[in-house]
Amino acid sequence: MSERDLLIERLEKKLVEKERELAELKKMTYNQEEIERLKQDIIAQIKAEIPDSIQKISEIESKIVELRRAIESVINEVAYIKSEIKSLIEKEDSERKVKTEVFSTLQSDEQVVEKESDDVIDSERRDKQKDEKNDEDGIIVCD
Repeated sequence: MSERDLLIERLEKKLVEKERELAELKKMTYNQEEIERLKQDIIAQIKAEIPDSIQKISEIESKIVELRRAIESVINEVAYIKSEIKSLIEKEDSERKVKTEVFSTLQSDEQVVEKESDDVIDSERRDKQKDEKNDEDGIIVCD
């Protein structure tokens, strides 16, 4: 083989190698183009979903506000009921005290009435005894 043939052979090998490199670069460029296209598709999908997400977020926020108001209302009702129960308990306690005082007053009044009735009965007996004694004397006493 001649030098020329060797040179051609070497150049052919280099050409094949360069063609392989070119094919790899084309593949890489295609991959990069594919990656770029995928990125653009993903960005478009995200942009399309953003309004829906924003609407869902605003709906959730309004529900949160509504729930907060409902909770505040329930808390206010519980506080009101608690105060009503407390006032009823205090009223019941005061009524018990009044009943106890009235009962003790009635008992003391009964004791006073019993004493007075005992005194009246005793005084009537004494008067009767005096009358009988006076009757025995023969003197009639008129009131």
